[in-house]
Amino acid sequence: MRNITVVCGAGVSSTFLAHRIEASIRATGDAVRVHVSALSGLAAQCDGDVVLLGPHLSEQRDAVAVTHPLAAVGVVPEDVLRTLDGAAAVALARSVLAAHTPGRPVTRETSYGPSQSSILPTDSSTPRRPSHG
Repeated sequence: MRNITVVCGAGVSSTFLAHRIEASIRATGDAVRVHVSALSGLAAQCDGDVVLLGPHLSEQRDAVAVTHPLAAVGVVPEDVLRTLDGAAAVALARSVLAAHTPGRPVTRETSYGPSQSSILPTDSSTPRRPSHG
């Protein structure tokens, strides 16, 4: 993964999350650039291997995946955006990228939306479900 593009409606909340993502990536020593975009400017700015949409844009996930078929597209869970959890966003980006096949048609199995938002990997390879106890 070389680039992550974080997208929200106006680009404001995504900027704060992008700063946390950058801090998490710096801690690992990986060379990943983080971009921020409003949905309206995504076509011109998208340089992402991974595009992470804000939760309020989850209905746009399939359309973004179609217009950017080489990028892995995921939806940031509400709690990750609310807490600005950069480490969880990086783990999500890695998970979305690992499941992505460039140019593959979007299906329910490849869509990462609110229905799967409670599944956050604890690292780049191991998904976990939060406990409800």
